[in-house]
Amino acid sequence: MNWGYIVLAYLSLFALGISDNVRGPLFPEILKEFAVTDARGAQFFALSSFLGFLGSYGVRFLLLKLRRVSTLQIALLLMTIGLIGMGSAIQFSSLLFFSAIFGLSLGIIGVVQNILVTVGSSPHRRQRLLSGLHSIYGISSFLAPLLVAAINSWVGSWRFVFWSVAAVPFLLMFGAFFEKDERALPLVNVEKLFGKEPNLEHAAQTYLGFSLGLYVLAEILISSRLALFIRRELGLGLQDSSYYLTGFFVCLLLGRGLFALIHFNFSLRRMLSVSLVLSAFCIILGLVYHPFFLVLSGATMAPFYPLAISYIHHHFESHIDSAVSSAMAIQSLLTVLMHVGVGYLTDVFGISKAMWVGPVALVLSFLVLNSFERVFRKKV
Repeated sequence: MNWGYIVLAYLSLFALGISDNVRGPLFPEILKEFAVTDARGAQFFALSSFLGFLGSYGVRFLLLKLRRVSTLQIALLLMTIGLIGMGSAIQFSSLLFFSAIFGLSLGIIGVVQNILVTVGSSPHRRQRLLSGLHSIYGISSFLAPLLVAAINSWVGSWRFVFWSVAAVPFLLMFGAFFEKDERALPLVNVEKLFGKEPNLEHAAQTYLGFSLGLYVLAEILISSRLALFIRRELGLGLQDSSYYLTGFFVCLLLGRGLFALIHFNFSLRRMLSVSLVLSAFCIILGLVYHPFFLVLSGATMAPFYPLAISYIHHHFESHIDSAVSSAMAIQSLLTVLMHVGVGYLTDVFGISKAMWVGPVALVLSFLVLNSFERVFRKKV
């Protein structure tokens, strides 16, 4: 066991989660500050997602030249620069530039985290430690909107939020110097992680990756647009909309905690399917009846991601690295399309209608998931 690697992975995911999720509550402020349309403003998220996709693939070249911790430190430095730059941007084009740097760091950190836990853990603890890693994102996501509300009430500046949060990756970057980066532990087989698999196996990984990617699309839609929806549909301010978003992340965190503590004797596919159906139902109720159900959708979404990783592991155990890597790439590209598409739909039809993309994506995810085993003749 290399606990230094594991601690670094957990702390870096905390830095990623809190940095990534302050953007949602601040999005309405950014639109107002730079006087841009929703379609134009959506580039703020779309560009970072696209650079995240490039970062998740480009990291293999860094790993061939640099040690793991050094690669993580580079990403944390990029994240710090991106956050400070977004908070200091005077023009919207400058904001997009630093958003791109920030997105690049997200992609690199997302891959390195999983490598650090995989290499640093013993086989019998690996799955639990990876599950714990994803729970850290829930904790940081829950804290992010609370932090936005607190800083805004104290300072009254959305820019100061970015500057304050930049301290987290900056301090972690220096803290990482105290971790010995052991060469005795070989680098993850990069060719295995990113290399080619037999065509049918690669097609199966890609197909299943779309189910996970469509779910992630819906989750990010809620987390990035819920604050905007609350402010425009209910006429509430930054602090109140941040509390709604906090409620969503609380439900997400509690739901994942429940599934971590209690073992349910149902098949993975059945539990995944129920999560998708209930989540789509909650979002629809939230859009047509009351936003409380949008908050509640966090609880129904909660089990999907860790269960999906287990489902992918069940079918691709011998190629789990490449399968997860493919899924991450697909979810990044789908997130780019979501941000651009939802931005355009918001301009044309309004935020309440644009958010119907969420339940549509969940229904498509359900169809892909439940046809996967028949299409590729996989064992249940």
